[in-house]
Amino acid sequence: MKIETKYNVGQEVFLFNAVSQKIEKDEVFAVLVSPEPVEGKEMDATLPVSKHLADGNAVVGYRYQLQHHQGLLDEKILFASEDELKVFFREFFK
Repeated sequence: MKIETKYNVGQEVFLFNAVSQKIEKDEVFAVLVSPEPVEGKEMDATLPVSKHLADGNAVVGYRYQLQHHQGLLDEKILFASEDELKVFFREFFK
């Protein structure tokens, strides 16, 4: 299975820091690719991950570790440009 992520290692990304109330930029350091259960379903640890994916009980999920921010972040809070981030938040708060 070929895995394509929204962001790649070394790519510059932007995020809004709710603590500092500022837009910050960082760089993708690592990408964690892992199975995630579909909402309302459970993954039986005794079955292979491939079976869960094939049966639709799980999907491939992505989390990103950035160079200067701690923790694993969902791609939905990362943006490819500062303009993309601003457009998203303007629409969100309309």
